[in-house]
Amino acid sequence: MISKELEDYCKDKEAQLQEVKDIRVDNTHFGTIDYFRDNADIDYSRVLYSSSCRRLQGKMQLFVPKSQVFYRNRLTHSHEVAQFAKTISKRLKLKDNITVQTCSLAHDIGNPPFGHAGELFLSNVCSTNPYEGNAQTFRILNRLEERHYDFKGLNLTVRTMLGVVKYLKPEKEISKDKNNIDVISNNKKFLYDDDYVLVREWIDKYNISHKTIDCEIMDLSDEIAYAIHDLEDALRLKYFTIDELLYEFSIRKEYKDVIVEFKKFNVLARQFAEKAHIYRTSEEYAMLYRKELTSILANAFVRDIDLINSKLGYKSLGLLISGLKKLTFEAIKRQPDIIEYEQLGKHVLTKLYNLYMDQDYNKDMVLLPANYRNPTNWNRKVQDYIGGMMDIYAIQQYEKYFGRLEGKGIYLK
Repeated sequence: MISKELEDYCKDKEAQLQEVKDIRVDNTHFGTIDYFRDNADIDYSRVLYSSSCRRLQGKMQLFVPKSQVFYRNRLTHSHEVAQFAKTISKRLKLKDNITVQTCSLAHDIGNPPFGHAGELFLSNVCSTNPYEGNAQTFRILNRLEERHYDFKGLNLTVRTMLGVVKYLKPEKEISKDKNNIDVISNNKKFLYDDDYVLVREWIDKYNISHKTIDCEIMDLSDEIAYAIHDLEDALRLKYFTIDELLYEFSIRKEYKDVIVEFKKFNVLARQFAEKAHIYRTSEEYAMLYRKELTSILANAFVRDIDLINSKLGYKSLGLLISGLKKLTFEAIKRQPDIIEYEQLGKHVLTKLYNLYMDQDYNKDMVLLPANYRNPTNWNRKVQDYIGGMMDIYAIQQYEKYFGRLEGKGIYLK
């Protein structure tokens, strides 16, 4: 059971969205509603069937995307975030648990190819028009994704659109400091200026507080998925052992208070795995251990969510989640194959960006698809096009203009 205080908080936050759950961005076009399908269902379908959502399958999460290996990519991660969001919203007794799944499914749509390296490159390449994954998600849903001749974007409900707005700051506040090239790593997140104006208009008009309850749940679900599923994949790929991760926890002062809790979860998972009896092999033990540890952590984190300082947070396990995310991320990023792949991505994106920005060679933007040809905002449209690419498509476009990467070696300039 959850506390009455937490239940009332969630009820009040969802009540703020009662009016906008049936209002679309372009409210002259309505979805077809029936007794078995409301506006929340329509939004979910529109995101699920969008090409931007499908392209997530070919975008790097933390690991190099390979079709023959079944660890997670951006698409599987997004589906898992949506599942966590559904569970959390039901635990918190929300009336609508579909919209939060839609927001979760869409939350990474704006992420470019080649993972964090791709976002850093696109952000730093033009300080006057920085690229930011969360801002791009809103832009894609609202403007770029095409499904109808008479309006831009997916024309989702205002409730769904507000559910993907994690950061309420205009781009112009970031662009003031043109000498600051480290936009993303300095944790400067924003909305593009036109989108910020629109969101601010909605919030003020309908008296909605930021973040919405859908966004809060989506954000927590994303954290949980990062914390446990990247760990599971990294262990399976043998990037590190659980003992090595425990050592990382032990030498970091900021995590000394949670290592006992993590060890307790680890012991429970080992006890479960020791019951392996089908094949009686170390491989079976390792598989059961990874799966059980993931399950134990997921259950604990979901149940730990409570009202903390007037917003959703974790009662006691927030530091453990933070540590798992940070230390797993750092350990993965140290792997040679990850470093090499991200450097390859940086080289590919640099060449493609320069190619598409060459206004003599790319005359009238003919190298871009027709729906991206807008010379009045050349840089942003190039970023839109590159940002929407899957990793393999970016490589294919590179090889089309610059020749085969195979045989060029690893060190590329």
